Order: sequence, then structure tokens, then C-alpha cells
Amino acid sequence: MNFQVGLSTRLSPAWGIIPPLVTSKNARRGIFVPLLPASAGNASTGEAIIAAAAAHLVVLNTCPDADTAGRIAADLVERGLAACVQALPGLQSYFHWDGKVECAQEHLLLIKTSAASYPALERRITALHPYQLPEIIAVPVSHGLPDYLSWVNDQSSGQTICTATTAHNDSAQQDD
Repeated sequence: MNFQVGLSTRLSPAWGIIPPLVTSKNARRGIFVPLLPASAGNASTGEAIIAAAAAHLVVLNTCPDADTAGRIAADLVERGLAACVQALPGLQSYFHWDGKVECAQEHLLLIKTSAASYPALERRITALHPYQLPEIIAVPVSHGLPDYLSWVNDQSSGQTICTATTAHNDSAQQDD
């Protein structure tokens, strides 16, 4: 695959202005970040940059309640779109919506996945999510324990991994 490496800001008709990712300081250190696959003409800007920049992602997604967070998390793992999803309750979000500053209690999903699974994961979250405009932000993983990252790839291959969801946190105590 041929990659274009950004050494200066350039204008691309398909993607708009692409900021420089490789500075002369980074170039002296031997750090080069591939920007876009040369053949990514049909991919969205986000998909093309994500695919070129990192093989693994942590995707952030906020949900209005625990039930929604659990439903989305379980679905993504069961479908093999995510290796692991953590749901963090008690998030207080402040944001602009319809010309007003809003405040809401939310649950944050931390979704570990592969860059290859991102487009399908994004579509699935969008289909399941009750928000008109759900927060879906992918953060590239630059480093990680190699065995863990290999596990993330294996588990987020897009293959259905399991067919039933079980809660692990209290199941051992309930068997008494």
C-alpha cells in the first residue's frame, strides 16, 4: 500500500486541508506518520486517517443511561466489533445544543477495537444509539502490551464471538 506522508499543509479536493503531521523536529527523530492511503478515494477523512495512523483504537461514546450503555457494549462485543467495552457511570457533561448550554448525567463507554473494525463499529453505534448526534470519537493507540493488542485484533475481527451476555461482577457471589 502506498502512503502519502505529510511534511507540510496541503490542500486535497477529497479531504480538504490536511494539517502537517510530520514536523522537521519529528523528522530528525525518525518519526514519520502516514497520513492517507493513496487509494483511499472513497473513504471518509476520519476512516482514512485512522486506518493509516494506528492499527488499534479506543473509541469514546457517551450514553444517557446504564441500560443504553450496557446494550451497546454487549452488542459490540457479541458482534466481534470490539474486544472490550468498559462503561463508566457518573459522567457530568456540559455541551451546547439547540442554542443553549445543556447539562446531563451520562455513561462513558471506552471501546477497544481494531482500526479495520471501526467503520462497522461506527455504523452499529449510530444504529443503536438514542441520541440524534451520538459522540463517537476514535483515539489511535500508539503503544500497548503486544499480547493485549494482538488479543484486541483477534476479538474485534467482526466475527460473532459469543451469543449470550453474562454479568461477571456479581455472578460468583450469587452462587452461594
